[in-house]
Parts: sequence; C-alpha cells; structure tokens
Amino acid sequence: MAVKRSTTNMAVLIFLLISLASSHSRSTVTLELVNWIAYNVPAFITCSEKNKVLGDPVRVEHDGTYEYPCHTVMLGTSCRCEVKWDNQIRYFKAYKFTRDHSICGSKCRWYLVPGGPLLADSSEPIDYPVVKRIDNWSGVGVFSANSDEKVASQA
Repeated sequence: MAVKRSTTNMAVLIFLLISLASSHSRSTVTLELVNWIAYNVPAFITCSEKNKVLGDPVRVEHDGTYEYPCHTVMLGTSCRCEVKWDNQIRYFKAYKFTRDHSICGSKCRWYLVPGGPLLADSSEPIDYPVVKRIDNWSGVGVFSANSDEKVASQA
C-alpha cells in the first residue's frame, strides 16, 4: 500500500514540475508576413495557433505587412497562415518551434510569393531580404473575395 501511494505522489510531483516549466517557457514570436505576391494584388491573410479557428482575413496590399503574435510553449507550438489572392487559397506552417526557434528568435519574417513563402532574416532591411529557407505552400484552393475583409495598415 505504501508503494502505491509513493508512486502516485511521485507522478503528481512530476506533473506539477512539468506544468511549472511549461508555464515559464511561454513567450511570443511575431510572425511578419510581407505581401510580395504581385504588384497591385492584395492578399487576404489569416493566421492561427494550433487547434484554434482561423480569424477574419486581413487585407494586405502589395509590399504591405501583416503581423501575428504566435504564442509559444516550447515543443508543442505551431502557427499556420492562410493566404488568399486572385481566387486562390494557400496555406503554410508559419512557425513550428522545433524547426524555427533557432532561426527566428522573437520574429519570423515571411515574404509571400506565388511559388511559396520565403523565410528571411528579420534583422535585415525589409527591402533587401536575406532568405534563410524557401517553403512550399501546403494547401491549394479557390475562394470568393468578401468586401467586408479587414484592411491591414502599410508598414
């Protein structure tokens, strides 16, 4: 009986320690998405964290930026973004802790181009990106533009 109680207490202690460590390792990574789809072509961007519903799309003009705060909790973190333009929908994983933590630090800057998003060094000027990685779009679709879309400010 004493062994069973000891094992239960140990399991509870381990759970509490892991929970405490996870809560202290929370931080935010800013996802900065720059619309380089095509001149004079707006993009409608929505990002979300793992297991959350995508919010309302934000209209981002060519050369404009959209920022999304991706809340991180170590290994379980991932944020994805949906990008719509010219009746097309594309998706990509904009942040995955194990893949991007060492590259991005506190900011991931993505340049959105038709062939796929480009992850750039966010410490470089926005008009002269140093590309760190080229990704593929992970989803394809068609959409109907809505006139009620939110409009992002130019950065």
